[in-house]
This record gives sequence, C-alpha cells and structure tokens, in this order.
Amino acid sequence: MLSWIFAVSQAGILLAATPLAVLTQTVGWRWAFVAAAALAAASGIAFHALVRDEPPGAPQRQRARETVADLLRGVGAIWRIADITKVLAIHMFAYASMITVLALWAAPYLNDVHGLDPVARGNVLLAMGVAQAAGVLAIGPLDRRFNTRKWIVVVFAAATIAVLLALALIDRPPTTLAVILLVALCAVSSYSLVIVTHGRTLFPDELAGRGVTTVNLAQVTGSALLPIATGWILGGFALAPGHYPEAGYRLVFAVIAAALGLGLLVYVRARDVKPRPPAAQP
Repeated sequence: MLSWIFAVSQAGILLAATPLAVLTQTVGWRWAFVAAAALAAASGIAFHALVRDEPPGAPQRQRARETVADLLRGVGAIWRIADITKVLAIHMFAYASMITVLALWAAPYLNDVHGLDPVARGNVLLAMGVAQAAGVLAIGPLDRRFNTRKWIVVVFAAATIAVLLALALIDRPPTTLAVILLVALCAVSSYSLVIVTHGRTLFPDELAGRGVTTVNLAQVTGSALLPIATGWILGGFALAPGHYPEAGYRLVFAVIAAALGLGLLVYVRARDVKPRPPAAQP
C-alpha cells in the first residue's frame, strides 16, 4: 500500500520536469510558481475535506489529551527501541541521495557538461521521475516476495552507490550514457518505503505515529543537509555564477555515494524484521 502512496506522490516531480519547463518558457517563472501554489492549495483543501483518521465504516475513536510530559516520554521510548538508530542512519541518506541529484544537480549537470537546453533537460527529469515512481511500485512488494526487509534495502542501496560511483568515475561520459545512469539512479534508489516499513515494524501500535515521524525526520534532515553540503563543495569549483566544471559534479556524485555508504555500513548491523514469521518446527 505504501508503494502506491509513494508512487502517486511522484506526480509533483513529474509536473516539475517538462511541464514546468514548457510553462516557464510560455508564461514566465513567476506565473509558473503561482500555478504551483494553486495546485498545492487545492491538494491541501482536498486532503482536509476528504481524508479521515479512521478506515471507512470504523467508529471514531476518542483520543485522550496528552500532556507535554506524555509527549516527551513517548519520544524517549522511541529512542530506546533497539536498532532504531541503525534504521535512521540509512534513511537519512537513502532518499536524500536521489532527490539531491534529481531536484538539484541533474539539470545543471546536463546543462554544463552535456549542453542540453531547458526542454531537453526537462525531458530527462521527467524520465527520472517516471523511473522513480516505477521503482517504488516494483520494489515495494519485494519484501513479501523474498520475506526480508533489511536485505531489500541493502541490495538497492548498494546498487545506488554503484550508479553514483559510475557517474563519479567515468570521465565525460556520452550524453546517452549519462542520461541512462541518471534514470537508473532514480529507479534503484526507490527503496525508502521499505526502510519506513522496517522502522514501523519496530514500534508498538501506540507509538506508531511518533515512530514513523522519527523515521521520516531522518529523511527530512538528510534531504536538507546533503544539498547544502554538495552545494558548498560545488561552489568551490564555480566557473561563473551557477555554472560548474565536470570535475565538480563528479566530486559531488562521489560525496553522495560516500554518505550513503556510511549510512549503509551502520544499517547493515540492524536485525531483519521479516514480513512472515519462520515456520514452526514440528
């Protein structure tokens, strides 16, 4: 179910690719942002009007008010759960490694290194967004098929590192190869929902909200810090405002791979939580 939710949520990334490039060239970036704001407002209103806390037909539950002390005790209980820090370590960089490239550096890289115009860059970003959504739908059910969550994450994190290292180590790759690697990066890095599921299985139901929030906080933190760090690194290579040499981009890809690799080294020591318990011995 999470795979479908995550996949549908990629609609915004798809709209931010070729459609945004065409809209910006047609009406200018100011009106493009006005249109984005209108879509965001409409989705928020629709969510408030249509989404309910309980499943259809279920009675509304009465929830007791919590004090600040109750809140702090619940947060403390989350951090005392075994393996939570290992899950947070990989989640800090799993989504961030993909979104830092897709949302921040892919378009400038395609412009500075490969000379693609705005619409061509938008087409590549669109393909990357489609690959990410397709990857979510494909990877999401694999934990039930192979009865593991941990090793799904390990395999696809390793694949993500491999693609990043290819972008970092290949000197001036042909444009076709660069595009293939960027699209592949988004496809193989679509495993964050398995990390969320792994984290959710560590918490009792009464701590589910705080637990998932804690796991997602790691994702948000990494998605803030990694763009800042890579921007600081690439800024040292600036040829002109907003323009950088290939060597700078290759170093950024290498740094992202190293960050994800550190998270993976911590996570690989976490215990697996399998979707199906082992069969009882006779």
